[in-house]
Amino acid sequence: MFIGREFELKALDDLYKEDKFQFIPITGRRRVGKTRLIEEFVKNKDTIMFKAVPGNENINLSMFNELVSGDTEPIRLDRILWRAEERSKGKRLIVVIDEYPNLVENAKHNGGLINNFIEAVKDTSKLFLILCGSSMSIMESEVLGKKSPLYGRRTGQIRLRPFDFETSRKMLSGFGLTDAICLYGLVGGIPYYLEQFDPSKSLKDNIRDRYLNPTGVIAGEPELMFLTEFRKPASYYSVIHAISKGRLTPSDIGQMLDMKTDLVSHMLGKLTLLGFITKDEPFGKGKTKDVHYVIKDRLLASYFRFIYPAYKEMTGSDIDDAYDYIVTNLSQYLGHVFEDICMEYVLKHGYSKAGKWWSGPMEIDVIASNESTVLLAECKYRNELTDADLIDELLEKSEFVNPNGLSKRYALFSKSGFTKVAELRAKSDRIELFSLEKMFQ
Repeated sequence: MFIGREFELKALDDLYKEDKFQFIPITGRRRVGKTRLIEEFVKNKDTIMFKAVPGNENINLSMFNELVSGDTEPIRLDRILWRAEERSKGKRLIVVIDEYPNLVENAKHNGGLINNFIEAVKDTSKLFLILCGSSMSIMESEVLGKKSPLYGRRTGQIRLRPFDFETSRKMLSGFGLTDAICLYGLVGGIPYYLEQFDPSKSLKDNIRDRYLNPTGVIAGEPELMFLTEFRKPASYYSVIHAISKGRLTPSDIGQMLDMKTDLVSHMLGKLTLLGFITKDEPFGKGKTKDVHYVIKDRLLASYFRFIYPAYKEMTGSDIDDAYDYIVTNLSQYLGHVFEDICMEYVLKHGYSKAGKWWSGPMEIDVIASNESTVLLAECKYRNELTDADLIDELLEKSEFVNPNGLSKRYALFSKSGFTKVAELRAKSDRIELFSLEKMFQ
């Protein structure tokens, strides 16, 4: 079943209907569903779909040429594209080069050949050319970046991102709500990972057998993600490990790793570009040096929280110990996941911007705004009812937030619901209360 991606699929269909030459790069991290999106898009359309493989350029050119013309000769890439143009006979033809980085990593001249071809046909052709790749660093340098030979040639682009929780839950439809949040927290909204979980088994068995087991597909993914992007990933491992230990600024990371701050900042920039981490600023503060770096990719966040380095070389005998460690520390970890889920929720219910706010040791979990209102909210993911003391904490911290002329609203989000006292207090103070059931009924 094809789930989600309605926006991206419509965007591709709209471009297809324009009936003129299109060049669309599609990027996104491993396993996010790029190829699956393309397969859905090209259904019932005249298509040549080629997937480049690692290794020799001539092997790739031979396979591609055979798909286009039936000829196995490894001719130049631009000549293969000209054969595709001839085959189209002036009609719509989709040409997909999947895993494009494999074609150019050791043969960078191919980008220039594609550029020359596009320059020659862009005003007359009806080809729909898609370049797709998982290596964000190569796609940036060879397709999207200003120094790329293809810069400025694209007529559109798609960066495919992981599903949010609401869409991920559709892929976890056989699981209860809290189990779905747990699994989503461990692997994020990556369709391929979500497909691995079996609703006929217990949550414990799914974590042990599908997430932790070194023979499963998920366990080796973090290492493959780094090997896809970096020739020597060890130092990048160290940076993300430092972030997972609460070192959130370049200076703190550098101090922990005995590494110069400038080098740390450079590495953080690369990791941010790849979507592994993100740079957070206190919501509404404008330009500020008070920034935090946090792990954005859920699989990496859980891997560096629970597995690396203690269980990096996990064997079957380690699985029980690793599972016990996860269970012991899961509640705190899922608290941060829940904050992000609440942020997604408010963005779908009347607010256009959302983030976190902090000033020194004070933090507010979620702040969101629209044209007239700023919403301040706290989130608790605990197996107990949330009491009225959280309301006092929120109101006290809110006094330090400048609403920039907007009216303030307040909300509490709770996994387990609220005490009667909290409900009465919230009613009198006009504070919105959201339980999991209310959010996802």
